Amino acid sequence: MDGFVVENKKYEDKIYAQKGFKSFLYRYTDSGFRTKWCGLWVPPIKILDYYAYKVNGQWLDIKNQSRFVLEKERGVHEYNLKDTGIKVSETVFVPLDKKSMISVLEVKNSTEADKKVTVFLEAAVNIRTKNENWHTRGYKVQFNHVRRSVDIDAEDIIGHVRIGMGKTDDVSFDFTRNDVYKDHYPGEKERCFIPGRIEVKINLKAAQSKKIPFIFSGSEISPEDLSKNYDESIHNWEKMIEDKSMLLSKLFTSERIETPDKKLNAAFSWSSVNLVSLLHTGTYDFGLFAGVPWFLRFWGRDTLWSVFGLVDVGEFDAAKECILNIAHRYDKKIATVVDLEGNCEYYSDDTDPLFLLALDYYIKNTGDTDFEAEIKEVCDSIRKNLKTDEKGLVITNSKGSWMDSYDRYGTPIEVQSLWIDALKDKDSKRSGVLKKAMDSVFWNKLENFPRDTATDDSMTVNCVVPVMLDQFSKSHSTITLNRIGEEFMTKYGVRTRSPFSHEYGSSEYHKGASWGLTTGLTAAASFAHGMTDEGLACVKSMAYEVGDNQVSAMAECVDADTGRNLGATMQAWSHALYIHAIDRYMFGIDVDLKKGVINFCPQIPVKWKSVARFGKKIGYYSMNLRIDKDKTKIEMKIVFTSEPKVKGSVKFPYVVKRIVANGKTVNDKTCEFDLMKENTIVGFF
Repeated sequence: MDGFVVENKKYEDKIYAQKGFKSFLYRYTDSGFRTKWCGLWVPPIKILDYYAYKVNGQWLDIKNQSRFVLEKERGVHEYNLKDTGIKVSETVFVPLDKKSMISVLEVKNSTEADKKVTVFLEAAVNIRTKNENWHTRGYKVQFNHVRRSVDIDAEDIIGHVRIGMGKTDDVSFDFTRNDVYKDHYPGEKERCFIPGRIEVKINLKAAQSKKIPFIFSGSEISPEDLSKNYDESIHNWEKMIEDKSMLLSKLFTSERIETPDKKLNAAFSWSSVNLVSLLHTGTYDFGLFAGVPWFLRFWGRDTLWSVFGLVDVGEFDAAKECILNIAHRYDKKIATVVDLEGNCEYYSDDTDPLFLLALDYYIKNTGDTDFEAEIKEVCDSIRKNLKTDEKGLVITNSKGSWMDSYDRYGTPIEVQSLWIDALKDKDSKRSGVLKKAMDSVFWNKLENFPRDTATDDSMTVNCVVPVMLDQFSKSHSTITLNRIGEEFMTKYGVRTRSPFSHEYGSSEYHKGASWGLTTGLTAAASFAHGMTDEGLACVKSMAYEVGDNQVSAMAECVDADTGRNLGATMQAWSHALYIHAIDRYMFGIDVDLKKGVINFCPQIPVKWKSVARFGKKIGYYSMNLRIDKDKTKIEMKIVFTSEPKVKGSVKFPYVVKRIVANGKTVNDKTCEFDLMKENTIVGFF
């Protein structure tokens, strides 16, 4: 089943999000809106605190909800109204390219007698910015009888809302104006505005059902922009909500894996959908939200790590536009964060090398060398502006790393590592100097483990970055990964700090919590060094978390001991690095179209006999890959949609006596072969 089903009495603490490129709904699966982050958002403003339906005197809520189903692009709440013979389902849908939400009530008369049905909608408007809480804002209300809609405009900020019903035969729509300003407490004291009573009446014959579409639209720009989004939604709601060929549905179907673990498979498809849905088209820019509900800005670091996942699932245009927009904001440094008004902050130290690495990954997987030439000036400036000290270490500021909640003095190990890799092709001499400093400075002989920074002996998980990028010796990498497995790995992922550290706390944001980022990087590092069981344990912890906090999604970070959510409930880089660890490191698909070669180095767990990757996009090609293993051989079948004009190379994780590619024995040294439309590569034990 493609849908994510949550049965009755299991959904009180679960969240779901319906995210488009311009708006999103954040809500509990029991239909409630229990925190100040819940509601309908048109970033950078919120427009609705909550909405609720009453059908024939009964509220649609947890008391009569029987089931919730999250599909790729829509959420469905199902209700049984007690002692009425009426069943109701609400289908919630946020169009990808509209500042709107569509809520369709389907009311069914399951009796043999005619029924009169009255639907009452209570809509609580709260037009505010992310950082506001209780306020005294006033609103203006206008009812349009012909259009069957209610307009609400904020008096002191730019914010507009329209609530209405689509054209439906034999259904009345009435609005009674009654301004109510209401204090309520979704975690913190908030103030919302209820413009009046919206009431719909229908007559249902025996066994008849009727769909009632409600449209909620908003704008942070103008009434004209509001009308545009509303009108397109009201006229096309049925087509939009029923269209099975939509982008997210396509992603769920095409970007998929097949392993013996169904949860891993589902998490890969959901990660593709969620990562793409976090793309956002703002008034001034296009980018990727780091997460919902509160990361309503474009964070450079999060976006650049996420580019690896976007590229892996073939979202090349989105990855390119993210990189390009970041390049346009360059000002002696890559921006740390860009808000939706176009304002930038510059203080991070890892975004510069991450930019070069993300760009390189995009170009290698697409062959788009023209783009590299297009932003060459920015890349040259990034390399030129790198500052190092007399030891050859990267000079950083104390809050310039991803762990920006506390000071990290001295070069953080992952920043040094990212620069080593970012320079190795264009400036190998300086990369070598940095790597030498890595070897001599960061390995702590006393602890037999890497230092967190050049001046801090603390043990953190950040050392997985140089391990993943193969910058330590094999023995040091193995020691590091074994220690991480023993001390850092938990049921809920890889924690940021050793529990034996005096600063450790399982719920401390950067000093103990388990993150999707750290778990995904550790998975990649483990697969890269042939530790497949350890890598599998990491991706399993990520996949098994899906549904624990937000249905279908991976969180930013959780309590390392309990799994309780501590951050955003749907985080871009968690999904991106899950995809990347599996695609690039477990399946071992290493693409370099600049050199005209695709390298295959699969790291498949020993107990698994068969795995597959479907719909892998490589440049202009799409590829299906299947790997089967028995006692005598390991066999890869690779099928392209058209004849690829590139070479292939293979390296199996097991000791094989002979490799045969497309009927010819492969040279043991280069392991290269000519790729065809259909390929069979066999390693004989």
